[in-house]
Formats: sequence, structure tokens, C-alpha cells
Amino acid sequence: MARTSHAAGTTRNGAQRAARAQRRAAGGAAAEREQRVTELGLAFRAVSRALHGVGVNIVSLETTAYEAPVTGSPLFRMEERVDVPQATGVARVRKAMDDVAVAENLDIEVRSLIARGG
Repeated sequence: MARTSHAAGTTRNGAQRAARAQRRAAGGAAAEREQRVTELGLAFRAVSRALHGVGVNIVSLETTAYEAPVTGSPLFRMEERVDVPQATGVARVRKAMDDVAVAENLDIEVRSLIARGG
């Protein structure tokens, strides 16, 4: 009888361990999501501070988070539309964004939406 009771106890303990593992996994997923949000926030702060530093106003902002196709690593895409004062110029914005890209290990592309030519 003790053996049967012990076996039942082991099964119950196994189920408890499995439940704890599931809770840890769920907590890990929540922690991973929180880490992604934190990383996106840090990237946004670095970019917005640099834009503010050169006198640029953010007009609109869109963000997307997705997984890399092969590795599944989290990737973020942030697209901003900004007003650049003529006195500032796009070249100065590019320089500021290049500095952020190096400091924060980001890929940043700056494009002018104004058609060139006359």
C-alpha cells in the first residue's frame, strides 16, 4: 500500500512540477515580451532625443515587432515622418541618425519625401 501511495504522490508531484514549469514558461514569455517592449522604448528614446537635438519634430510614428525569418529573433521596425526645418537640412538629420545607429546598433534609413528638381 505504501508503494501505491508513494506512486500516487510522485504523479501528483510530477503534475505539480509540470504546472510550475508551465507557469515559469508563461512568466518567461511575459518577461520576453517586456524585454522587447523595453528594447523598442530605448531605441525610440535614442532616436527621438537625437531628432529633438537637431530641431526636428516627429509628425507620425508607427512601430512593428516581428520575428526574423530564420532565427526567430525579435526585430523591430519604427517608421517616423518628421518635419525638418530648412535651416536644419536633411544632411544634419542623417548625421544625427548615423550617430544613433552606431551607438545603439540600429539600422536607420533617412529619406527625403520632397521631390528634387524644379
